[in-house]
Amino acid sequence: MNFFERAIAPRLGDIRAKVAQGAGPADIAELLGLSAGHLMRIADKNVTLMDALGLGDWVDRQVEQALFSIATGGAINDCTYELRTNDQGKQSLRCIKKVVKAREPDLAAVRLWLSTRAADRWTALAGPEPATNRSLPELLREAKALIGELET
Repeated sequence: MNFFERAIAPRLGDIRAKVAQGAGPADIAELLGLSAGHLMRIADKNVTLMDALGLGDWVDRQVEQALFSIATGGAINDCTYELRTNDQGKQSLRCIKKVVKAREPDLAAVRLWLSTRAADRWTALAGPEPATNRSLPELLREAKALIGELET
């Protein structure tokens, strides 16, 4: 009997329930007493666990959040990692420096977001392609106004 059958298969019902409540892979890994990386390596080899984790939907949400963050700009957290080896020879990545950076909204991300999330409304709002002689602040104001219209 392998590790999945012994330790994870009996808890698939619990895993599905937690995922339905919004838990992600890191939360499930903690529930099972595993690292997130270990859980993902097991899931890569087991479609039943992958399904129970709801990874297709979770990954889609992560990508949507990343695209929205790029489209709207703002502060982003950046971390510099270092590979460390403990006394037993096990290696792990550790964040050694955290920096908060400001990012300008990205018009290409705004266009992608709007064209895929609200294509019918976006085509009505889009009008002609923006002229290249318009300033970045002007384009950003327009993009924020369009996002505001979609949120209402």
